Amino acid sequence: MIRLTLLGGPGLVYSDGQDVQPVLSQPKRLALLAYLALAGPGKFRSRDSVLALFWPDATERRARQSLNQALHFLRVSLGTDVIVSRGPGELGITAETLWCDVVAFDQMVVANDLTDAVHLYSRSGDLLPGFFTDAAAEFDQWLNSERGRLRKAAFTAAWASAELAEKDGRLAAAVEWARIAADLSLNDETTTRNLILMLDRIGDAAGALQAYDAFSALLLREYEILPSADVRELAARIRARDKIIVQTAAPTTASAGAKQNVGDDNYSPRGLRLTDPATASHGGDTLNHTLSIPPNATVTERPHESIIQRRRPRLAHFTWLVVGALLVGAGVVSLSYYASSSSTRKVASNYQASIIVREFASAGQPDKYSRLDRALTSAIIDQLTAVRSFNIISISDTSAVPLRLSGDTRAPAILLSGNVVQSDGRLRVNIQIADARSGRAIKTAALDHRKGDFLPLVDSLSLQISSLVRATVGREIRISTWSIGAKNDHAYALMQQADEHRDRANQLAASGDVSAAVRALQSADSTLVQVESGAPGWREPVIERTELLQTLGAMYLMPPFHDPAKVERSLARGIAEGKHAVFLDPQDAGALEALGSVEYWYWLVVQLPPDSALLARARAEKSLRAAVAADPSRASAWSSLSALLYAQADYTGAYLTADRAYHADAYLRSSETILDELFIASYESGDDSTAKAWCDEINRRTGRGWLSAYCRLRPLASSDARDEYAIARAWRLAKGTTDPGSRLPSVAPQLQMLVGVVIARQGLRDSAESVIRAAHDRGKGDPELVPLEAEALMRLGQPDSAAARLIRYYVARPSHRAGIVRSRTFARLIPLQRMLARMMIPLSSRNDALEQR
Repeated sequence: MIRLTLLGGPGLVYSDGQDVQPVLSQPKRLALLAYLALAGPGKFRSRDSVLALFWPDATERRARQSLNQALHFLRVSLGTDVIVSRGPGELGITAETLWCDVVAFDQMVVANDLTDAVHLYSRSGDLLPGFFTDAAAEFDQWLNSERGRLRKAAFTAAWASAELAEKDGRLAAAVEWARIAADLSLNDETTTRNLILMLDRIGDAAGALQAYDAFSALLLREYEILPSADVRELAARIRARDKIIVQTAAPTTASAGAKQNVGDDNYSPRGLRLTDPATASHGGDTLNHTLSIPPNATVTERPHESIIQRRRPRLAHFTWLVVGALLVGAGVVSLSYYASSSSTRKVASNYQASIIVREFASAGQPDKYSRLDRALTSAIIDQLTAVRSFNIISISDTSAVPLRLSGDTRAPAILLSGNVVQSDGRLRVNIQIADARSGRAIKTAALDHRKGDFLPLVDSLSLQISSLVRATVGREIRISTWSIGAKNDHAYALMQQADEHRDRANQLAASGDVSAAVRALQSADSTLVQVESGAPGWREPVIERTELLQTLGAMYLMPPFHDPAKVERSLARGIAEGKHAVFLDPQDAGALEALGSVEYWYWLVVQLPPDSALLARARAEKSLRAAVAADPSRASAWSSLSALLYAQADYTGAYLTADRAYHADAYLRSSETILDELFIASYESGDDSTAKAWCDEINRRTGRGWLSAYCRLRPLASSDARDEYAIARAWRLAKGTTDPGSRLPSVAPQLQMLVGVVIARQGLRDSAESVIRAAHDRGKGDPELVPLEAEALMRLGQPDSAAARLIRYYVARPSHRAGIVRSRTFARLIPLQRMLARMMIPLSSRNDALEQR
C-alpha cells in the first residue's frame, strides 16, 4: 500500500519504503492527489470541482486536457488502481491502495480515539505547512480551510482528552493534554485561562503562574497588549493565595551590565526575561516593561511566525560547492563581516537593533493590487519579528523624521519606508532605509515585478525587502564597531577605503572577472596594512585582513589562476594575521573565528603531510569552537565549523551545526553558504525529504540561482527512475541560473557535468559522453570537477575509471578522503575501496597525541 503523508509536510512512499519521487517533484499533481485523498474513503470529487480549483482560468477544453494529463501521470507513477472514476464526472481514491494520514486522523476522531488522533497530529504538524503550487488561489483557500479544520479538530480532541484524564485522576496526563491544546489553539486566551484553572485545580499553582507569565510575555512581545482583566485577576488571586513569585524583568541595558544573547533560551525578542519562581528574589506581582515608541506612532499588532520551520538533521558533499558558496556567499561576502572587540562587542550583543517600519504607501488604479501596500507592510513585519535580535515598531505616522528613540545610541535604529507604484502590468516597490535618529539616508532600492498571484507576490517582495533590511542592519553594526574602536580619524577613513575596495572585489567576482577581483582585494590588503601600522593594537583591521587573505587564497584556487603556491602563501599570511588578532585579545570571538576559518581552509586545500594535516585540522576546530563558545550568535563561525565537520564526513554534526548557524544568522552574512550546508548534509546522509525542504527554501530565497539549480539537479542525478522529462529539466536548470554566482568560472562546468550524470542515468550513453567531455574541457584544471566526472563515469558503467579519477582527486585533496569514502555516491564503489586498501591508507588516522600538541 502506498502511504501519503500530508501532516507536517508532504511525503509519498511505495510499500517498500522508497519515495515516489516523480510525484513529489510535481507540486501541482501532488496537490491534486491530496485533494482527491482528503475526500475520504469511498467518496468522490466531481471533475468540475477539480477543474474549478486547479485550472479556473483555462478554457474548458484546455482544463480537461490538463486534468487528463495529470491523472495519467499519477496513474503511471502510483498504479492504475489508485485513482478511479465513477461515471464520466467523478474521481476518487481506493482506500485499499493508498493510506493517508489525514484520513486516518479523521477516522480516529470519528471513532472517538481522541488520544491517538492528538498523538498523530501533534507529532506531525499542520496540513502541508508552507506548501506552494502554481495552482489557482481557490486551491490555497481550500487548503487553508482544511488546515484550520484539522487544527480545530485536534484542539477539540486534545482538550477532551485533558478533561477525561482529569476526571479519571490522571493529573499529569491531564496537564500534558491541556498544554497540547493550548499550543494548538495558537495561544487563545480562553484556552490559556482553562489551562491555568486546571493547573490550579490539581495543586500546581507554580505551573499555573508560569503558564500565565509565558502567555503574558507572548502578548507583550507580539501584540504589545496585556491579558484581559479577568485573566490578570485570576493570576493575582493564585499568586496572593500561594505567595508564589514569578517576575517579568525589565529589558536589560548596558548600565545594568546584563548580556542579551540570541543563544540564550530565556531571552525573548522584546527584552523580556522570565524568572524562575524557585529563584526569584523580589516580591509582588511586578511587571516592568518599557517600549520606546515614537510620538504619535501607532503600534501594530502582529502574530509571531518563524521564517521557516526547524527541520530535522543531515548534510554533506564535496568542496567544489563549498568553495563556490564560500566565495559567493561567505568568502567574498564574509568581507562584510563586523569584527567585535571587548569595547565594541556590546553594540552587536547587548543591544537590540530597532527597526521602525512605516506603513507603505500605494499609487495606482483601484484593483486587488491596491491592497498590496498594507499586505506588504504586514508581511515585512512578520518576517522581521521572527529575528530575535530586532525590536520591531510599526508606525502609520507620515512625519517626524528623525524619530526620537530612547535607549543607548550605539544600538542601531533604522526607519524603513516605501511605496508601491503600478504601471503597464508591472509593480514597482521603492524602498528607503534611513537612520531613525538622524534621518540620514542609508540605502534606497527599487524592486520591479510582474503582476501575478497576490499572495506569492507579497511573499516574494517581503522576503527580498526584509533580507535587505537585515543585511543593512548588519553593515551598520559593523561600521559602528569601527567608529567606536578606531584609534584615530585617519585609521577610520582608511578602513572605509579598504571596505570600498572589497565592495569592488565583490562586484567584479560576481561578474566573473576573478583577475580584477584579485587586484581589488590586493588594493584592500595594502590599505589594511597602512591601518595596522598607523593604529597598532586595533584588532578590527587585523581581523579584516585575516578574512581578506582567506578570500584571496580561495580566489587563487579558481580559473584563471589554479596556483597552489599563491593559495598556500595567502592562507599562511592569513594564519599569521589571525594569530596576531588572537594575541591582542585571546577571548575575542571575531579574532578566534577569523583564525579558525583560515586554518580550516589551509587544512582543506593545502597538501600537507598526514601529521601536519591532522594538527592543522585540530587547530582549526579548536579555534572555531572557542569562537562560538565566546559568542554563540556568530552564525558564520557555526557555518565554518559545519563545513569542517562535513569535510570529515561527520554529516550529523555538520547538519546540527549548520542549523545553529541558520538560526543565529540575524544579518544574513552567510545565508547562502548555510542553506547549502543544510541541504547537502541532509542529502548526503540520506534524508531526502529534509534535503528537499531545504532546497525549496534555497529556491525561495535565491530564485534561479546556482545553488537552487544544484540542489534540484542533485536528486535528478541520483534518481534511478526513468523520466522522459528529466534531461530537459536538467538542461533548463543548468542554463537558467541568473544570479551573480553563476558567472564564476567554476560553476557552469560543474552544473554541466551534473547534467551529464542525469543523461547517463537515463541510459543515453553517447549523449552523456559528449556532455561529460565538453564539461571536462570547459573546466580543465578544476580539481573539484573530478568527483562529478567520476560519478558520471560510474553511471556509464565504468567503475574502474571512476575510481582512478577519485584516487587522483584524493592525492590532490587528501583532506577530502573521508568525504570520498563515505559519500552516498561512492560508498559502494568497490574498485575505489580496493585501490585505497592497496594504498594502505587507513580510514581513520586520528591520533590523540597529535591533537594534544
